[in-house]
Amino acid sequence: MAVATYKLQVDWENDGDWTGTGETIDMGRVRSIACSFGRDRASQLTGKCKAGTFRAVLDNRSGDYNPFNSSSPIYGLILPGRPVRLLGTSVGQSDQPIWQGFLTRITPQVFLGGDATATLEATGPLGQVNLDQIEVPMVTSQRTDQVVDDILDAAGWGAGSGYRTLDAGKTTITRYWKAGTYTVPALQEVESTEGGFIRESKDGKIVFDNRHHRLAGAALSSQ
Repeated sequence: MAVATYKLQVDWENDGDWTGTGETIDMGRVRSIACSFGRDRASQLTGKCKAGTFRAVLDNRSGDYNPFNSSSPIYGLILPGRPVRLLGTSVGQSDQPIWQGFLTRITPQVFLGGDATATLEATGPLGQVNLDQIEVPMVTSQRTDQVVDDILDAAGWGAGSGYRTLDAGKTTITRYWKAGTYTVPALQEVESTEGGFIRESKDGKIVFDNRHHRLAGAALSSQ
């Protein structure tokens, strides 16, 4: 029987290569992991997109994950917004993404008897783009996916297939603009207009499924 193994990584240097000091966390130091992404409720009719969540409890008796420990090999690099990912693999397979997002905080905790932990928390891409209010100039006669593009551009989310995967929308919006709003509510509005779904992929992209997405292809078979 093939046994899955896991790899937890944090890009402390924020350079995209995941190979720096301490960027692959020894799984012997990981005491628990919980992660999620998807809709805010289990309904394709009323459920809307939400930011994914990630939480890992790490053995921190070394003090490596204390942001104020100047002896830590990652001192000065424990900062919000650092990319975080969880990979899984089994014998004969390459690493497969399970969850990817961005660090929000690390909370060290010391216990009687000498034990110490650090709780690593992260948010998905939708949480990362929802930090600040956005402005979207007026556009006319745009498909829903084109409006999603405009919203993500306004939020500063990287363009191209490395950051987003968008189905061609089946609905055209006559006129659209936004002023002084947050990214996720704006995306939810377009999501409802299309009758589709905004979601996060396992490898950290923002994905827009049009309303026909689950009526064709792989969506017709259990996965």
